[in-house]
Amino acid sequence: WRMHPPTPQSYLELLVTFLPRGSCSPFTRKALFERIKFLLELSVTVQFFFGKRPSSIAVAAFFEVMEHKQRPNVSKQSFRSHFRYCTRSIAGIYCDSPEVIECRDAMKVVHKNALHQMDDEVMNERKHTATPIVSGERVSAVTP
Repeated sequence: WRMHPPTPQSYLELLVTFLPRGSCSPFTRKALFERIKFLLELSVTVQFFFGKRPSSIAVAAFFEVMEHKQRPNVSKQSFRSHFRYCTRSIAGIYCDSPEVIECRDAMKVVHKNALHQMDDEVMNERKHTATPIVSGERVSAVTP
Protein backbone atom coordinates (compact mmCIF):
# COMPACT_ATOMS: atom_id res chain seq x y z
CA TRP A 1 0.00 0.00 0.00
CA ARG A 2 2.91 2.35 0.60
CA MET A 3 4.43 1.80 -2.84
CA HIS A 4 1.11 2.10 -4.67
CA PRO A 5 -1.49 3.80 -2.51
CA PRO A 6 -5.09 3.15 -3.52
CA THR A 7 -6.66 5.67 -5.84
CA PRO A 8 -10.37 6.32 -6.27
CA GLN A 9 -10.20 4.28 -9.48
CA SER A 10 -8.92 1.27 -7.53
CA TYR A 11 -12.21 1.21 -5.60
CA LEU A 12 -14.35 1.37 -8.73
CA GLU A 13 -14.33 -2.32 -9.66
CA LEU A 14 -15.06 -3.30 -6.06
CA LEU A 15 -17.99 -0.90 -5.83
CA VAL A 16 -19.50 -2.08 -9.12
CA THR A 17 -19.70 -5.60 -7.70
CA PHE A 18 -21.99 -4.28 -4.95
CA LEU A 19 -24.74 -3.55 -7.46
CA PRO A 20 -27.29 -6.38 -7.46
CA ARG A 21 -27.38 -8.40 -10.69
CA GLY A 22 -30.94 -7.35 -11.55
CA SER A 23 -30.34 -3.66 -10.93
CA CYS A 24 -29.30 -2.96 -14.51
CA SER A 25 -28.36 -4.60 -17.78
CA PRO A 26 -24.72 -5.47 -18.56
CA PHE A 27 -24.69 -2.58 -21.04
CA THR A 28 -25.93 -0.14 -18.37
CA ARG A 29 -23.42 -1.52 -15.85
CA LYS A 30 -20.60 -0.86 -18.34
CA ALA A 31 -21.94 2.63 -19.07
CA LEU A 32 -22.12 3.36 -15.32
CA PHE A 33 -18.55 2.16 -14.93
CA GLU A 34 -17.34 4.42 -17.76
CA ARG A 35 -19.23 7.50 -16.50
CA ILE A 36 -17.92 7.00 -12.95
CA LYS A 37 -14.39 6.47 -14.25
CA PHE A 38 -14.73 9.71 -16.23
CA LEU A 39 -15.80 11.63 -13.12
CA LEU A 40 -12.94 10.14 -11.11
CA GLU A 41 -10.49 11.23 -13.79
CA LEU A 42 -11.92 14.75 -13.65
CA SER A 43 -11.74 14.82 -9.86
CA VAL A 44 -7.94 14.65 -10.04
CA THR A 45 -7.98 18.20 -11.38
CA VAL A 46 -10.20 19.60 -8.61
CA GLN A 47 -8.30 20.93 -5.62
CA PHE A 48 -11.19 20.21 -3.24
CA PHE A 49 -10.52 16.48 -3.50
CA PHE A 50 -6.85 16.76 -2.51
CA GLY A 51 -6.41 15.15 0.89
CA LYS A 52 -9.78 13.36 0.79
CA ARG A 53 -9.89 9.59 1.14
CA PRO A 54 -9.88 7.85 -2.22
CA SER A 55 -12.75 5.65 -1.03
CA SER A 56 -14.86 8.72 -0.23
CA ILE A 57 -14.22 10.18 -3.67
CA ALA A 58 -15.07 6.88 -5.37
CA VAL A 59 -18.32 6.44 -3.44
CA ALA A 60 -19.26 10.05 -4.14
CA ALA A 61 -18.75 9.58 -7.88
CA PHE A 62 -20.66 6.31 -7.80
CA PHE A 63 -23.66 7.86 -6.07
CA GLU A 64 -23.63 10.90 -8.32
CA VAL A 65 -23.89 8.75 -11.44
CA MET A 66 -26.18 6.14 -9.91
CA GLU A 67 -28.70 8.74 -8.67
CA HIS A 68 -28.44 11.17 -11.57
CA LYS A 69 -31.57 11.71 -13.63
CA GLN A 70 -29.65 11.18 -16.87
CA ARG A 71 -28.99 7.61 -17.97
CA PRO A 72 -27.05 5.51 -17.18
CA ASN A 73 -28.39 5.41 -13.66
CA VAL A 74 -29.91 2.99 -11.15
CA SER A 75 -33.51 4.02 -10.76
CA LYS A 76 -34.78 1.79 -7.95
CA GLN A 77 -34.19 2.92 -4.39
CA SER A 78 -33.98 -0.71 -3.20
CA PHE A 79 -30.90 -1.28 -5.38
CA ARG A 80 -29.26 1.88 -4.07
CA SER A 81 -30.05 0.79 -0.50
CA HIS A 82 -28.45 -2.59 -1.17
CA PHE A 83 -25.37 -0.80 -2.53
CA ARG A 84 -25.19 1.32 0.65
CA TYR A 85 -25.48 -1.77 2.82
CA CYS A 86 -22.69 -3.61 0.95
CA THR A 87 -20.46 -0.55 0.91
CA ARG A 88 -20.79 -0.22 4.67
CA SER A 89 -20.73 -3.88 5.74
CA ILE A 90 -18.19 -5.26 3.26
CA ALA A 91 -15.91 -2.33 2.46
CA GLY A 92 -16.34 -0.41 5.72
CA ILE A 93 -17.19 2.80 3.88
CA TYR A 94 -20.01 4.82 5.42
CA CYS A 95 -21.94 6.55 2.65
CA ASP A 96 -23.38 9.07 5.11
CA SER A 97 -20.08 10.13 6.65
CA PRO A 98 -19.41 13.89 6.54
CA GLU A 99 -16.48 13.42 4.15
CA VAL A 100 -18.49 11.32 1.68
CA ILE A 101 -21.34 13.85 1.79
CA GLU A 102 -18.91 16.71 1.12
CA CYS A 103 -17.39 14.76 -1.76
CA ARG A 104 -20.84 13.98 -3.16
CA ASP A 105 -21.75 17.67 -3.14
CA ALA A 106 -18.49 18.55 -4.91
CA MET A 107 -18.91 15.66 -7.37
CA LYS A 108 -22.35 16.98 -8.35
CA VAL A 109 -20.69 20.23 -9.41
CA VAL A 110 -17.97 18.39 -11.32
CA HIS A 111 -20.60 16.25 -13.09
CA LYS A 112 -22.81 19.24 -13.92
CA ASN A 113 -19.85 21.16 -15.34
CA ALA A 114 -18.70 18.16 -17.37
CA LEU A 115 -22.17 17.61 -18.84
CA HIS A 116 -22.50 21.31 -19.60
CA GLN A 117 -19.12 21.37 -21.33
CA MET A 118 -19.97 18.22 -23.32
CA ASP A 119 -23.24 19.82 -24.46
CA ASP A 120 -21.33 22.93 -25.58
CA GLU A 121 -18.80 20.82 -27.47
CA VAL A 122 -21.55 18.87 -29.23
CA MET A 123 -23.29 22.07 -30.25
CA ASN A 124 -20.03 23.58 -31.53
CA GLU A 125 -19.22 20.37 -33.40
CA ARG A 126 -22.62 20.40 -35.07
CA LYS A 127 -22.07 23.97 -36.18
CA HIS A 128 -18.67 23.13 -37.63
CA THR A 129 -19.59 19.80 -39.24
CA ALA A 130 -22.27 21.26 -41.45
CA THR A 131 -21.61 20.83 -45.14
CA PRO A 132 -18.55 22.99 -45.79
CA ILE A 133 -18.66 25.68 -48.45
CA VAL A 134 -15.53 26.36 -50.50
CA SER A 135 -15.49 29.13 -53.10
CA GLY A 136 -19.27 29.44 -52.92
CA GLU A 137 -19.90 25.73 -53.64
CA ARG A 138 -20.93 23.04 -51.19
CA VAL A 139 -18.34 20.34 -50.73
CA SER A 140 -19.59 16.80 -50.19
CA ALA A 141 -17.93 14.66 -47.53
CA VAL A 142 -18.33 11.68 -49.85
CA THR A 143 -16.59 11.93 -53.18
CA PRO A 144 -17.21 9.52 -56.04
